Amino acid sequence: MANKKTSLMKDKDFLIGCALSILAVALGIFLVSVHSLIAPFKNKAPTVTAATSEIPKRFSQEAIPKSELQSAISSISETTAVSKVVSGKISDGILRPQNCITQSERIATSSYSAIAADLISGAFELDVTCDKYETKNKLTETTYENCVFDRETHKLVDQQKCLSSTVLYRAQVIDELTKNRDDFRSMSTALLANKFIAHVLTANTQTFDSQTIQIADALVSAQPELPAAAKAAVLARAPAVFEAGSLTPEGFDEAIAHAREVAPKDAELVELELLHKLKQGDLHASDRFVTDNPEQAIGYYARARQRRAANDRPGMLADLTAAVRLNPTENRFKETLAKATSSRENAEEIFKMNLNVNFEEL
Repeated sequence: MANKKTSLMKDKDFLIGCALSILAVALGIFLVSVHSLIAPFKNKAPTVTAATSEIPKRFSQEAIPKSELQSAISSISETTAVSKVVSGKISDGILRPQNCITQSERIATSSYSAIAADLISGAFELDVTCDKYETKNKLTETTYENCVFDRETHKLVDQQKCLSSTVLYRAQVIDELTKNRDDFRSMSTALLANKFIAHVLTANTQTFDSQTIQIADALVSAQPELPAAAKAAVLARAPAVFEAGSLTPEGFDEAIAHAREVAPKDAELVELELLHKLKQGDLHASDRFVTDNPEQAIGYYARARQRRAANDRPGMLADLTAAVRLNPTENRFKETLAKATSSRENAEEIFKMNLNVNFEEL
């Protein structure tokens, strides 16, 4: 049985999709896998206007106090090792132009709603000469292009894409301005939320770095009752938990216990906890959960994974069928059942896991 349990991890019968949904007015949603960014924005047109802004107040969209950035901005202004463009790429070497420092400062010290309104009205335009000095990823690389204000039409080139990517671009700017700070416990929630978003955006390895974990833990310390903060601390550690042969990262048990306490009905946390217990050798955790919670589909889905690892195909199919019956709107359950019943079913990924950290509370 122990060998089958190990096989579950080595065959990677699951895929953790880490999604952060960040609310502007309508949500711009991006999906991040534990290995790389795997999906672009699913843009929904924000309804921000220059005259009236209905964007709900969120920590991640608040203005960052200048006092939190002052030392960082001074450092950028004084050092000679900030950024240098070589064949269109950024490397260490020369000073960033003052106009770009000023632009970054304005973006960080203004709220998202203020920046959005000014972009829409044309009162603020991104300086395209600064684009080459900034590190971006697939989700933010077209921010400058989409946020160009057309003086003839008095409109942005692409308003919905501009405003959606600006949420993320702003987080990256804020993180860049404070990249030399490690006093996370003394940072404001607004700064921590943006730094966490930026770190997840740039993650391209099988695990997040120690700073991401420290930022997430500081978020929990600042806002202990917020489910988004609690799940952030779990997400930061989750990839390492399920690497074959890896040890449970420090603080994971405490993080998931706290998250389950703050969000006891969160099905994603239930599934993650059950899979973690399976890896630790508890082969009956899913059985107990199903017995205690017979109406929760996630318990059957988790147990189906366990039964597949034990080569119990009839049991796996029965549990997947039950999961679909109890939650017929969950596409993941239906897709897994379809793959499991296919004659082409093999040892490749069949089970998938989504861990969504919703920053509309931050």
